[in-house]
Amino acid sequence: MKTTSYGPIAVTAAVGHERPQICVASRGRIQGSAIDKQNSKYDHMKTRLKLSLIPFTAVVFACAFSGVNATAADDSPVTIVEIFRRDHPELTDKEIVVKRIELKPGGTDVPHMHAGLITGYVESGTFEFQLKGEPLKTLKAGDIFFEPPGSHHLVARNPDALSKTVLIAFVVNPKGAPLSTPLK
Repeated sequence: MKTTSYGPIAVTAAVGHERPQICVASRGRIQGSAIDKQNSKYDHMKTRLKLSLIPFTAVVFACAFSGVNATAADDSPVTIVEIFRRDHPELTDKEIVVKRIELKPGGTDVPHMHAGLITGYVESGTFEFQLKGEPLKTLKAGDIFFEPPGSHHLVARNPDALSKTVLIAFVVNPKGAPLSTPLK
């Protein structure tokens, strides 16, 4: 054990252990790993400052991560955020796009088609998925799906009334073409 004094505060640390154990004593009271401040006014001010920063931090993160490239309003059942876009390194007429798609509980997307090919990953939740000419599939977190170019995506929904579904879509799309076009 090694004890170091800092004015009225003594710090005792067990050395030679894999994980150091620290005990702080002030005015004869043991306070574990917390230092007993002599003036609680400063603790109160620090706590208020920390708590006042929480909403500010939340707003900054919300702006940074939802921002400009979200393609749905807050009340929409589906929110799509572009994570990545770049030209295809070998096919000059194609681009690579990665999207994060969130379906609210019970949310359904409209039937649509894709000009490019899509490989999708169910990050969380449950996803009901059906392409034209294929049976309805129910996918869960960790499952992968594929949509060939030009396929008609008839069903895209979250059957769970309580939890959201999150998908990650990797798309190889013709340059300039919309990623999705609603079916009429």
